[in-house]
Amino acid sequence: MRPDAGTSWRLVSYGDQLVLAGTQVSLDFNADASQLSGRAGCNQYGGGAQINGNQIKLGGMMSTMMACEEPIMQQEQAYLAALGNVASFEISGETLTLADAQGNVVLSFSTLQPASLEGTQWNLTMYNNGKQALVSLLNGTTITANFGQDGNLSGSAGCNNYTAGYEVNGEQMSIGPAATTRKFCGEAGVMEQEAAYLMALEKVTRFQIEGEQLTLFDAEGTRYATYTAGKPVDLSATDWNLIGYNNGKDAFVSVILDTTITASFGTDGRLSGSAGCNTYNADYTVDGEQISIGPAITTRMFCAGEGVMEQEMAYLQALEKANRYQIEGDVLTLFDAEDLRLAQYQTSK
Repeated sequence: MRPDAGTSWRLVSYGDQLVLAGTQVSLDFNADASQLSGRAGCNQYGGGAQINGNQIKLGGMMSTMMACEEPIMQQEQAYLAALGNVASFEISGETLTLADAQGNVVLSFSTLQPASLEGTQWNLTMYNNGKQALVSLLNGTTITANFGQDGNLSGSAGCNNYTAGYEVNGEQMSIGPAATTRKFCGEAGVMEQEAAYLMALEKVTRFQIEGEQLTLFDAEGTRYATYTAGKPVDLSATDWNLIGYNNGKDAFVSVILDTTITASFGTDGRLSGSAGCNTYNADYTVDGEQISIGPAITTRMFCAGEGVMEQEMAYLQALEKANRYQIEGDVLTLFDAEDLRLAQYQTSK
């Protein structure tokens, strides 16, 4: 069996080493299996292939010349060197193995099924820092992107939550500018990373999905962000933090600064959380994407902060109008019967 041009392969191991977490190395063949291309973890590469039965010879390798962190570059160099030693291949089900002239397996791949742009929680692995360098995230920080079917991009920028409009036409994409919450995080470099990431989004003109990796490029083909697909989020196995709600005046607004509204959908059909001042609980039922909530019972405290009690009342009233829910990545949205957004949450980190 010759490699199929319609199949993308993801590297699982090279020699006795597993692929580094958060990186993706891919291999694709053209229609007659005479050319190969892919991503080597940092750079894109390509070359020629000669196949005779199960014998294969790869040569004429070329790659881009970007620099990434040293462990990624070491893995890339080892992978490209291994390609030059390949002498035979075997395809078994969803596994491709490449062996050297002595029959030792040097590279092992599995089939790479592309994730969907929409409805996937994308976790940032590297971004362009605005200084012509593609860098990894700071330790202990998480940046996400969720491309909604309504043309809204949302996520966490590492400190603040952000939203932006986006448009897609084939592989072409435009994003931004982004609106964010206004928190300040004091850890070294966090705010600078956030600013560089949000600026990078505005330069995006094209996207590419290879298996579970999403890459955003500018007009010159420079990579500005790479993400990996996260696992689907479960409604009842997640604590949700409110990021916006319908205020009952035909406006969808952000939560008041320094207030926190939460929602936990228990497996027992009980919804509970904080409404910003009081705690609340309510019954809820789910049937597919349909949901009904309430009415809610609350404690009876009074909070003097400006607008806090009005926000709480509007939020609880919005819950009672919920008719449908949608989870895209780590964002939960509640809609009424006319598909008007009532509340939007993000998973609690």
